[in-house]
Amino acid sequence: EIDALPKPGTELVYRRPANQGQPTWLLEVSSAGYAALRLGSGQAIRFPPGCDVGSQFRRWAEALIGSRDYVLLLVRPSGIDFAEPTRLILEERHITFGLDFIGEDQSVHDAAATDRKPSAAKGERQP
Repeated sequence: EIDALPKPGTELVYRRPANQGQPTWLLEVSSAGYAALRLGSGQAIRFPPGCDVGSQFRRWAEALIGSRDYVLLLVRPSGIDFAEPTRLILEERHITFGLDFIGEDQSVHDAAATDRKPSAAKGERQP
């Protein structure tokens, strides 16, 4: 989870699209910096604000591969000033991306990290 403290009614759940085989990253942008989470990993990588040459975010973005990775950019109101430079960096790297504006108080949940097989009904055996 990117935000470890979900508030009632403010949780956003992201799942990998069924027809998408490439690795999917959620990239949250706020005044606190960046949080990158590969769907299914359950663990966010955090970077301080800033995307200048040599920044932690820029180094992370340079490791992405355009033909392999997909990034969903999640921009909070406090991170709006970083949205455009972040978008430009992804475009320069030829990274396929989507853009979603989210609320400052919304928590982001990685459904792929918590998907489990349904438990067996009472008296049934699990395979």
